[in-house]
This record gives sequence, C-alpha cells and structure tokens, in this order.
Amino acid sequence: TIQSIVVMGQMRYSGGLNTLQYFLFWGVVVRWHDDSFVLAARDDNQRPESWYKKYDAYPPLCSTPEEMETRAVPPLPEVSRNVYGETRIQHVSAIIRHGARTPWSSNENCFPKFPVDPEDAEWNCKLTTIMTPPSPLTVKEEEGLGGKSKELDTSFFLFEKFYDALPYMKDGLSNELNGTCQAGQLLLRGYEQELKNGEILRDAYTYTYDNMDHDERMRLIELSFHEFSAWDPNHLRFRADADQRTMMSGQVLLRGLLDNEAEAYFRQTGEYPTIPLHIADRDKDIMSPRAKICPRLNDIADRAMQSDEYQAFNNSKETLEVQYFLDNSVGRMDDNKILDCLMTTMCTDRDLPDVIRDYGKPDSWFERLAAFDVQGYNMLMKYNNSEYARLGMGPLWAEIKDIWELFLTRDNAGKNPSGADGTVPPRLALYSGHDITISPLLASISPDLWNDTEWAPYASMLLFEIHEFIDSWDTTLFDSGYAFRMIYNGKVLTGQVPHCHPDLELCDLQTLLQIIEPFATRAADCASEAQQQAGFLSTAAVVNTKRGIMMFFTLILLGAIGGAISAYILLTGTLCGIRILSYTPIEDATSARMGLQEEESGDPQFSERFQDEPAQR
Repeated sequence: TIQSIVVMGQMRYSGGLNTLQYFLFWGVVVRWHDDSFVLAARDDNQRPESWYKKYDAYPPLCSTPEEMETRAVPPLPEVSRNVYGETRIQHVSAIIRHGARTPWSSNENCFPKFPVDPEDAEWNCKLTTIMTPPSPLTVKEEEGLGGKSKELDTSFFLFEKFYDALPYMKDGLSNELNGTCQAGQLLLRGYEQELKNGEILRDAYTYTYDNMDHDERMRLIELSFHEFSAWDPNHLRFRADADQRTMMSGQVLLRGLLDNEAEAYFRQTGEYPTIPLHIADRDKDIMSPRAKICPRLNDIADRAMQSDEYQAFNNSKETLEVQYFLDNSVGRMDDNKILDCLMTTMCTDRDLPDVIRDYGKPDSWFERLAAFDVQGYNMLMKYNNSEYARLGMGPLWAEIKDIWELFLTRDNAGKNPSGADGTVPPRLALYSGHDITISPLLASISPDLWNDTEWAPYASMLLFEIHEFIDSWDTTLFDSGYAFRMIYNGKVLTGQVPHCHPDLELCDLQTLLQIIEPFATRAADCASEAQQQAGFLSTAAVVNTKRGIMMFFTLILLGAIGGAISAYILLTGTLCGIRILSYTPIEDATSARMGLQEEESGDPQFSERFQDEPAQR
C-alpha cells in the first residue's frame, strides 16, 4: 500500500533507525506482502513499465516519461560570461502543476453515446494518506510546560485514511468516482512525474563543498550542511493550495530534490526534518483566478465572450464542425469536461471510443476536440491584454513579487538582500498549483507567451531564476545588477518577455517587476459592475435625505477650512506664531517602492475555469 503522510505537528524518534518511520517524513511508504519497505512508489496491480502502452502515441499533456526527459533545466550558456559579465544564481521561484490525477467528476457520462465499461467507471487508488496529531512532547513544548524533558511519552497513533466507507453503488451510495479514489486525486503516474521534477531541480541547482564540478553560476542549494540545512525555512518556502493533488505533488517533488539529505539527517539526529507547508482556506486561496471570490472576473468573461474575436471563434467553421461531431458521433459533452474526459481516459490507458481513438493521425478528432476546449478558455485569458489573467493572478503575483523585490534592497551593512524587518529571500520558493495557475501567470506577463491551443501538461514547471552580477557588467542591459531567466518545461522564454532582448537568456529583473507592478496587488478592485452600481445608488439615496444634505455641506465646509489652513502654513511657515518644521519629499518614488511593504490585506482571490465550478484542473 502506498501511503502519503500528513503529519500534524513535529514527530520525533528516539530509537534506532527505522525505515518505515523515516519514510513518514516524505509521505510515502510502500508495503509489500513480506513487510519489507522499498524506496520506489509502485501500484500492486500496475507497474510503471506497463504504463502508456495502450496507444501508439500520447499527447504532451500526459507527460509520459519520455516527455518528462525533455524538461531538464538548460545550462546557462558559457558565452554569457562575455555578454553579461560574471553572475551567481540567488533564487528560484518554481511554479508547478500537480501530476496526473483522477477526474474531478464521474466519467460515466464523458462520452454519452458510448456507455462506460463498469471497470472504467470505478476508480480505485492504492495511494492513501496517513495523519497523526502532534506528539505529547510537541504539545508540551508549545504549551511551555517543560516539553524538553526526555521522560515524556513520544508515542503516537497513525491514522490511515481509506475512502471506502460508501461501497454501495447499487444503492446510490458511493464516492464521486465510485471506488476508493478521491475526485481529482494524485495518481501514481503523477507521483513519478513530480519525483522527476525534483530530480530535475537537483541536477540543475544543487552542489556540495566536496564536489565543485557544478557550474559555479548555478550553485543555488548547498547539500552538505556547511552553513544551513537545505530545508531551512529561511531558505525554502513551500506553498500550495489545500487540494490533495497539489500538496502531495509538492511533497514528492521535494523528496526527489532532497531525499538523500533527509535520510542522512535522520540517521545523524534521530529527528524528522520539518518543512512548513503554507496553505489557506480552499475557498479563499489565490493560487488561480476565481470569479466566486472576485466577481469582476465575471464581467470580464462576459465582455470577452461578446467580443468580435470570440464570436468569430464561436461561429467558425471549425467550431460548428466540432459541435456537429459531438452531437452526432460522441454525444454533447459539457464544455468544461471535454479536456478532462479526454486526458484522464487516455493518459491512464482507459478505453476511448473508436471515433476519437485517433490521436496523432491526420485530421484527428481527438486533437480537434482538445483544441476546441482549450482555445475558448485561452481566448478568455488573453482578452483585452490579458485583463482576466492579470486581475485573477494579481494577489499571487504580489506574493511572488514580495520575495523578488528583496533583492533590490540591502541589509544595514549594505551586503545581503533583506527587507526592512530583516526578512531574507529564500533560495527556493515552490508553489504547487494547477494548470490554471500556470497559464494565466504566463498570459499576464504577455498574451504572446501563451499559444491559443496550448495547455499546461501534468507536472508542468515554470521557473524564474534570479541571478546577481558580481563583476563588471553592461549596465545598459542590467541596470539593477540583477537578472532573471524564465524557463517553462525546459524551454527558455526570457527573450519573449516584452522589453527583453530576444537573443539573450537573461533580462534585467526590473523589467519583469515593472510588467507585473500595475496588477500585482492584494487589494484589487473586484466589485462587479452590478455591485458598483448598487453602491452608487445606495450613496445617492443617502445624499437625497435631509441628513445626507447636511452631511454633504458640512464636509464641504470642513474641506474649505482645512485647505485655507494648509495654504497659510505653506506661505508663512507658521501657525499661530509657532514655527512648523518642513520635510524634504522623497524624490524617487521607485526607491520607496522597492522595500518589502505591508499591503492592505483583503480576501485573497482565485477563479474557477470560466465562472463556476469545477475549475481546478
């Protein structure tokens, strides 16, 4: 049985090394019938070597092992030393999509004209979750009751979650997917994909002091505990929303990145390394746009779908042919389920109807259906200079920007990047989200970064590297002394960012910050047009009352008095014979903006696909 461990509180182990307990940290245990434990995650009934064998070819969205091999981080070109000057990598923000998953709703009605085989309509998972309350030792420490005593009992129960309480499908009582899988749960395929992502990051960015072969410009995470542990909270930030597939995807990626070091730490100390996971209420989180939280997104979507461009797409010959095909050959599918049905069926080697079992062939109906579903959503993302994407992703951009701006400030000694409160940027910030985290992030930077028919595959990874110049460099290209490199699934996209040199892989960090500055905010105006109109009518109703008229004229009178006093002070420098001190205004507003500032907090927002559920794909 494969188990994901969710540890609520710190666990300690005071005895000798126990393999089962070690793997509790990483969240994966594989138990075979002989009770031995092994490293790799495997399904008892289907091993990875049997995956992706049913079809002759698979779309990139499936992220097969062959596809994952193409996503390595490209080395920094050697010629860049002469062009840029000498650099050292300081930070990476990694935004990932979760790995392969189950459908987010039952697939029984995916293809209405083709009844689903009972075996395909039932999803059973061996991937389970184990939980535990905090240990008594941890509770005593938190309560300040002498928790350091080694005499305290450190035993605890583990509670394994099985989604098997409703096996009564004939009686209409069953889980959404009829078996033991959660809707949208990470599958073993997704586990392997995120493990590979962790290995990709390890190959690109880690090094040890006893092995200096790694490109010195790309040495980000030191693994030999020379100065600090690789998972020190000051150097690693792990962020996800509350979905099982996103949390586990990030956990597995970190296992691929730091597995050996975690084991060594446990052997040396007998303690489990603890990595804080930063999450929020599912309905309030900002990992993707959500119109239920930011109603103005609905207004933008309505305008987008009434635009000439969208109407041309909606009434095009291709769209009419696709809809005719759906009606007559497959059965009309919910637009929000087309891609989900296609990919969760094909990518898990389940049976597609013969009429769409043609991926990779000329005029493929499978590909035409997928493109139709994707294009409608991407047109919404890119409408009016990506207005929807920029509003929806603004709060997450603000969260990311807070870290990046630290590099443009210095500590009191003028050396290390630091905020006004001493906050230092982490070496690695990992954000585990969805396809509709990555696509609107890209679209918000520039609509041209995102093709109309492109979609983020399982386990996609968007990387923003930040490099510092340590030698002489061309200040006409890199005025701030810091540069960024943007990589998406192994492809460098920096040259496609507006105002960046098309032939260079590095671009001034200020260029990217200036692009996102107008919309990277936690306090966006999310009121819908209807809400704004209601607010205006409410204000007008108050002003039309006798009390409202008195308040209106009182405000005017107070404003006039205040203005007169201010003018007198400015002209004479005194008030009632008292000299008023003067202050020199800040001339460079940019310098004030560069610090880590506390912004007005509001409800974080994120948006579902179009207006309603389900959207987190």
